[in-house]
Amino acid sequence: MPIIKRQDMKKSPSSAPGVETLRLIDTEHGSVSLRVGEATLSPGGRVPTHIHPNTEEAMVVLEGKIEAIVGDQRVTLSPGDS
Repeated sequence: MPIIKRQDMKKSPSSAPGVETLRLIDTEHGSVSLRVGEATLSPGGRVPTHIHPNTEEAMVVLEGKIEAIVGDQRVTLSPGDS
């Protein structure tokens, strides 16, 4: 896998309104089942409920708060939560 410098990457609009994404590691960078990215949500922005059948996904909240659904639970995450 190549060295990927964040400053060389460009954010792009997501298919979800109010969301911008930055892909750091994915199949285009030689990964088979790992994705690492950054998502920025505008106030009121929303990522639709979805699954990744062939990859694992983790999130770390840097700023603000976000509601997430994990299994059948709805949880609120704050900065530092993952």
